Amino acid sequence: MTGLRLRVALAMTLGVQGALVAILVQRSDIRHHALWLYCLTLPVFALAVWLLARCRLPSRQAALLILGAGAFLQLLAVTHDPITSDDDYRYVWDAKVQLAGID
Repeated sequence: MTGLRLRVALAMTLGVQGALVAILVQRSDIRHHALWLYCLTLPVFALAVWLLARCRLPSRQAALLILGAGAFLQLLAVTHDPITSDDDYRYVWDAKVQLAGID
């Protein structure tokens, strides 16, 4: 594949990855949605990594692409309730209690 085709395929793959994560995070009614999230997005992620390696982008562009995609997925994650565990809330509460000097 040519450089332009690889970059278009990479952009499309990242778009599909983001759409899958957004849909599956939004749809808590899907039974075992965390498992579906992992099963559907892992192959798409592997394809994106392979395409990124094949594109041979300059280091700065590759780093910006990786950070941008990571930031987008983090924004999706923090705007919704946890889908696997809510232990994070307990850890935050424990930290607040310890900072208040209470054991």
